[in-house]
Amino acid sequence: MDQILHVFIRPDLVDDLLKLVEDQGSWGATILRGRGSSHHQEQRFLNVAIERQVSLVVLVVDQVKISGLVEALKAHFDFDQGGVGLLCALPAYSVRGLDQRRS
Repeated sequence: MDQILHVFIRPDLVDDLLKLVEDQGSWGATILRGRGSSHHQEQRFLNVAIERQVSLVVLVVDQVKISGLVEALKAHFDFDQGGVGLLCALPAYSVRGLDQRRS
């Protein structure tokens, strides 16, 4: 069964994340941009609040590769450090449109 990997991460770290994902043998991601909300103190510039930007990277990953990929991401990005991001994997019960996977 495939897994859907969701990585909410700072936009400046997306390229590093995609490189690491490819190095781990996975490919093909959807990247969405948005803004985040957290308990961290808001940043201000000239007394104007700066909204935290966030990227959501979504990947469908083969069950065999998910554990190694998650461990590599945890080792490279310190998700326990505030403001870096959030990582979660969920089972994908039905996936269509991935017939052309690389081996």
